[in-house]
Amino acid sequence: KDEQLTSFVEFNVQKSHINSLVPIRRLLCISESCIIERDPLSYAVICARNLNTLSYIIRDLKDPQKFHLIYSNGDERLYSSNDRDSLLAALIDGARSCGNYQIHVISPQKYKTMRLVPFGFCLDEEAEQHLLKLILQIPPGLKRIDMIRRFNANVPYNGLSYSAPSEGFFSDSKGKTIISCLEAVILEQYEVSKIDQHEISIQIEAQLSCLHRLFAAKAGFQAFTTVEGIRERLGTLVVSVLKRKEEHVDYACVEMLCTLLQPRHANYELRIEQLNKQALLSNKLFLEHLLQLIVNNVTKKTGALVIASLLDFLAFTVCAPYSETTPGDVFDTILEMVAQRGRIFYKLFHHPSLTIVKGAGMVMRAIIEESSREFAKV
Repeated sequence: KDEQLTSFVEFNVQKSHINSLVPIRRLLCISESCIIERDPLSYAVICARNLNTLSYIIRDLKDPQKFHLIYSNGDERLYSSNDRDSLLAALIDGARSCGNYQIHVISPQKYKTMRLVPFGFCLDEEAEQHLLKLILQIPPGLKRIDMIRRFNANVPYNGLSYSAPSEGFFSDSKGKTIISCLEAVILEQYEVSKIDQHEISIQIEAQLSCLHRLFAAKAGFQAFTTVEGIRERLGTLVVSVLKRKEEHVDYACVEMLCTLLQPRHANYELRIEQLNKQALLSNKLFLEHLLQLIVNNVTKKTGALVIASLLDFLAFTVCAPYSETTPGDVFDTILEMVAQRGRIFYKLFHHPSLTIVKGAGMVMRAIIEESSREFAKV
């Protein structure tokens, strides 16, 4: 259909192919529901795929232009682009707007070799439970990070498929297993002396991605405020990983924090969402640090993915309808802090990524509509 091929945003890319040593020039276009490859000279459609078929994206850490698109049928496409992160932010936004909440960005990891079932299929309940137990009871000769990576490779990004409590005698055991896994993953440490910094950063990213999946479950979402010690340990972990100042780690960290603000599971309780927001957003120094991430990346003109994720974080806090569960004092504090950095946020309206422009617009609208007159003028 015409509307499926009418693109909202287009990027010049170089497509690498196994049968060709020379990259091919392409226009990578994103429409309402499709990702489209066009010939840049004739504008003819080369191929089109539904955004719902996109499984995940591999973002090369060594080459700032390369990325891989992995589809649900196992197909992999390699591209390079000068505006890679802006392109990826647009892709993620487009896919999620189509209902594809499994789309995510990772650093190069051998997900395919760790899959227990083909792409496009989900594990059954027993297999998911087994993966959780492997994180707690590590097989001989392996490390917990190996089990974390296997868990990430097989469990959807938007959480366990069978995380809801079931009726019966063992109804509580599933939630307890998830909470035990949370505690184990949060406390996971790495032997800094034996591993290079690059490998450590990839392991930390995997750790944060695992926490994202666990917090997406109902038991994990509730555990943040109801289980003693998890909030404090998570806070320590977040502070330590953000000190590394690595884009892919920052992105994984903010994505994980977004899971605590907006539940990913069905039949959630608004009271728990309110408690999570109160616990996560009540520390002003923590909020200052997150907002400084936006300032730093905007100033350096880097980190489009980090900026987009932070704008989602702010949207879940101050933008309707998500703001209805944000405590009033926290809401006012965040609006004030964002308003003080208003000039930085206005710079985002000139960003090449429309996703970031849209996110900045939502936040600025909230400031204009909800804050006091003096802050709205800033």
